[in-house]
Amino acid sequence: MATRKKRVLSAVRGLDLTYVVGRLIAAGKTTASEVLALAAERTDRIRSLEKELAALKTGTTRPAAAPALRPPKPKAAAPAKPKAAAAGRVMLRSDGRRFTRTAKVVAARKLQGRYLGRLRQVSPGEKDRYRKLAQEKGVAAAVAALDKRLGTK
Repeated sequence: MATRKKRVLSAVRGLDLTYVVGRLIAAGKTTASEVLALAAERTDRIRSLEKELAALKTGTTRPAAAPALRPPKPKAAAPAKPKAAAAGRVMLRSDGRRFTRTAKVVAARKLQGRYLGRLRQVSPGEKDRYRKLAQEKGVAAAVAALDKRLGTK
Protein backbone atom coordinates (compact mmCIF):
# COMPACT_ATOMS: atom_id res chain seq x y z
CA MET A 1 0.00 0.00 0.00
CA ALA A 2 1.24 3.42 -0.84
CA THR A 3 1.40 5.82 2.06
CA ARG A 4 -0.30 9.14 1.62
CA LYS A 5 1.48 12.32 2.58
CA LYS A 6 -0.29 14.36 5.19
CA ARG A 7 -0.82 17.97 4.37
CA VAL A 8 0.50 20.23 7.07
CA LEU A 9 -1.32 23.47 7.74
CA SER A 10 1.91 25.13 8.83
CA ALA A 11 3.16 24.77 5.25
CA VAL A 12 0.51 27.26 4.08
CA ARG A 13 1.72 30.83 3.86
CA GLY A 14 0.20 33.42 6.18
CA LEU A 15 -1.13 35.45 3.28
CA ASP A 16 -2.94 32.38 1.93
CA LEU A 17 -4.41 31.66 5.38
CA THR A 18 -5.71 35.21 5.54
CA TYR A 19 -7.40 34.69 2.18
CA VAL A 20 -8.91 31.36 3.29
CA VAL A 21 -10.29 32.82 6.54
CA GLY A 22 -11.82 35.69 4.57
CA ARG A 23 -13.49 33.24 2.19
CA LEU A 24 -14.82 31.14 5.09
CA ILE A 25 -16.35 34.23 6.69
CA ALA A 26 -17.85 35.33 3.36
CA ALA A 27 -19.34 31.85 2.80
CA GLY A 28 -20.92 31.90 6.26
CA LYS A 29 -18.90 28.88 7.44
CA THR A 30 -17.50 30.89 10.33
CA THR A 31 -17.86 34.38 11.74
CA ALA A 32 -15.36 37.10 12.39
CA SER A 33 -16.08 36.88 16.12
CA GLU A 34 -15.18 33.17 16.12
CA VAL A 35 -11.89 33.94 14.35
CA LEU A 36 -11.12 36.69 16.85
CA ALA A 37 -11.96 34.38 19.76
CA LEU A 38 -9.58 31.73 18.42
CA ALA A 39 -6.85 34.34 17.99
CA ALA A 40 -7.38 35.50 21.58
CA GLU A 41 -7.18 31.90 22.80
CA ARG A 42 -3.82 31.56 21.07
CA THR A 43 -2.53 34.69 22.76
CA ASP A 44 -3.77 33.49 26.17
CA ARG A 45 -2.17 30.09 25.61
CA ILE A 46 1.18 31.66 24.77
CA ARG A 47 0.95 33.84 27.87
CA SER A 48 0.18 30.85 30.13
CA LEU A 49 3.03 28.82 28.60
CA GLU A 50 5.42 31.71 29.20
CA LYS A 51 4.32 31.88 32.86
CA GLU A 52 4.79 28.14 33.23
CA LEU A 53 8.25 28.32 31.66
CA ALA A 54 9.25 31.18 33.96
CA ALA A 55 8.04 29.18 36.97
CA LEU A 56 10.03 26.16 35.82
CA LYS A 57 13.19 28.27 35.34
CA THR A 58 13.01 29.80 38.80
CA GLY A 59 11.75 26.67 40.49
CA THR A 60 9.81 28.76 43.00
CA THR A 61 6.30 27.57 42.22
CA ARG A 62 4.71 24.47 40.85
CA PRO A 63 4.09 24.52 37.10
CA ALA A 64 0.54 24.68 35.86
CA ALA A 65 -1.29 21.54 34.77
CA ALA A 66 -0.05 19.86 31.61
CA PRO A 67 -1.53 21.41 28.47
CA ALA A 68 -4.34 19.58 26.74
CA LEU A 69 -3.39 17.58 23.67
CA ARG A 70 -6.29 18.99 21.70
CA PRO A 71 -7.08 22.70 21.61
CA PRO A 72 -10.39 23.59 23.25
CA LYS A 73 -13.44 24.03 21.06
CA PRO A 74 -14.16 27.68 20.24
CA LYS A 75 -16.86 29.26 22.33
CA ALA A 76 -19.99 30.08 20.43
CA ALA A 77 -20.52 33.79 19.97
CA ALA A 78 -23.46 35.33 21.80
CA PRO A 79 -26.56 35.18 19.60
CA ALA A 80 -27.33 38.44 17.88
CA LYS A 81 -30.48 40.14 19.09
CA PRO A 82 -33.24 39.59 16.54
CA LYS A 83 -34.44 42.63 14.66
CA ALA A 84 -37.88 43.94 15.53
CA ALA A 85 -39.25 43.00 12.12
CA ALA A 86 -37.89 39.46 12.22
CA ALA A 87 -38.54 38.59 15.86
CA GLY A 88 -38.44 34.84 16.20
CA ARG A 89 -36.52 31.97 17.67
CA VAL A 90 -32.81 31.88 16.94
CA MET A 91 -31.87 28.38 15.77
CA LEU A 92 -28.58 26.67 14.98
CA ARG A 93 -27.97 24.83 11.70
CA SER A 94 -26.04 21.57 11.58
CA ASP A 95 -23.03 23.44 10.19
CA GLY A 96 -23.05 25.87 13.13
CA ARG A 97 -24.59 28.89 11.44
CA ARG A 98 -27.46 30.70 13.13
CA PHE A 99 -30.79 31.63 11.62
CA THR A 100 -34.01 33.13 12.92
CA ARG A 101 -37.13 31.02 12.66
CA THR A 102 -40.08 33.36 12.46
CA ALA A 103 -43.77 32.57 12.66
CA LYS A 104 -44.11 33.56 9.01
CA VAL A 105 -41.48 31.01 7.93
CA VAL A 106 -43.06 28.28 10.08
CA ALA A 107 -46.49 28.96 8.53
CA ALA A 108 -45.05 28.95 4.99
CA ARG A 109 -43.31 25.63 5.57
CA LYS A 110 -46.45 24.09 7.06
CA LEU A 111 -48.48 25.22 4.04
CA GLN A 112 -45.81 23.89 1.66
CA GLY A 113 -45.95 20.52 3.45
CA ARG A 114 -49.72 20.37 3.07
CA TYR A 115 -49.39 21.23 -0.63
CA LEU A 116 -46.79 18.53 -1.29
CA GLY A 117 -48.73 15.93 0.71
CA ARG A 118 -51.91 16.53 -1.23
CA LEU A 119 -50.11 16.79 -4.57
CA ARG A 120 -48.83 13.22 -4.09
CA GLN A 121 -52.39 11.96 -3.93
CA VAL A 122 -53.45 13.11 -7.40
CA SER A 123 -52.56 11.63 -10.78
CA PRO A 124 -49.54 12.94 -12.72
CA GLY A 125 -51.81 14.63 -15.26
CA GLU A 126 -53.61 16.58 -12.53
CA LYS A 127 -50.38 17.58 -10.80
CA ASP A 128 -49.47 19.95 -13.62
CA ARG A 129 -52.83 21.71 -13.28
CA TYR A 130 -52.35 22.24 -9.53
CA ARG A 131 -48.72 23.32 -9.95
CA LYS A 132 -49.84 25.96 -12.45
CA LEU A 133 -52.54 27.08 -10.02
CA ALA A 134 -49.96 27.38 -7.25
CA GLN A 135 -47.77 29.55 -9.47
CA GLU A 136 -50.58 31.81 -10.59
CA LYS A 137 -52.74 32.17 -7.46
CA GLY A 138 -50.44 30.92 -4.71
CA VAL A 139 -49.88 27.75 -2.73
CA ALA A 140 -52.83 28.45 -0.41
CA ALA A 141 -55.25 28.49 -3.37
CA ALA A 142 -53.74 25.26 -4.71
CA VAL A 143 -54.11 23.58 -1.30
CA ALA A 144 -57.76 24.71 -1.13
CA ALA A 145 -58.41 23.32 -4.62
CA LEU A 146 -56.65 20.07 -3.75
CA ASP A 147 -58.68 19.77 -0.54
CA LYS A 148 -61.89 20.21 -2.55
CA ARG A 149 -60.75 17.63 -5.14
CA LEU A 150 -59.66 15.07 -2.54
CA GLY A 151 -62.55 15.73 -0.16
CA THR A 152 -60.31 16.55 2.79
CA LYS A 153 -61.10 19.09 5.51
